[in-house]
Parts: sequence; C-alpha cells; structure tokens
Amino acid sequence: MRAKRSGNVVFSGYEPHQSNLRQPVFLQKGRVVGVSAANGAIAHPIVADKQYARALLSLGFTIDAIIRHHCHSDALRYVKNSLPPEYDIAEEMQEAYREYRQYIMKYLLPYTE
Repeated sequence: MRAKRSGNVVFSGYEPHQSNLRQPVFLQKGRVVGVSAANGAIAHPIVADKQYARALLSLGFTIDAIIRHHCHSDALRYVKNSLPPEYDIAEEMQEAYREYRQYIMKYLLPYTE
C-alpha cells in the first residue's frame, strides 16, 4: 500500500452519513489534518504496525485518543473509500447496501449466467 510509511498509520477515510456523528476529522491530500472541522470520517486502521499496537494501551484503546495522538505527530494518513468499512447507524448501513447491490448487479451477476 503506497500510503504506508515507517511510523505512520493508514485509516480508511470516507464521507459519513449526515446522521452519523462519529470521529469528525478534516481530510486533506491523504492526511488527517484536524479533529474538529469535519469534512469526513475515518474508520479503524487498515494498515498499522507494532508501534501502533504498542501505543493502544496508553491511549486507552479509544479511537478519539488514537486519532488525536497520531494526528498531533503527523503520522495519520488515510486512503479514500467511497463506503464506510463499518457501520454505526442503520441509515449508513442501508445506504451502503444500496451501493453494494448496484455493484453486484452491474459487475458480478452478468458473469454468473
């Protein structure tokens, strides 16, 4: 994965459903540059290393503390994702399922006939 470098963590970045108030962050050019001015959301890391794992205990395993810590040290990167890799609210899941269904109908079902 091109975004992963020694000492950084790569999360999945996406536009959250308007009803979802999870981890508001400001995403810019592959970096998470702030935690208050929201223009996106991030999910749990998709590429991490032992250094990330060692820090989890001191950060209390809480995503807000993890984001703040890695953002402060400029070690937080993201890869743009059109859909959330996890769901916090039913509306978010239903919206994603509609997109998944369209993908399946367009790309996968034609090859099963």
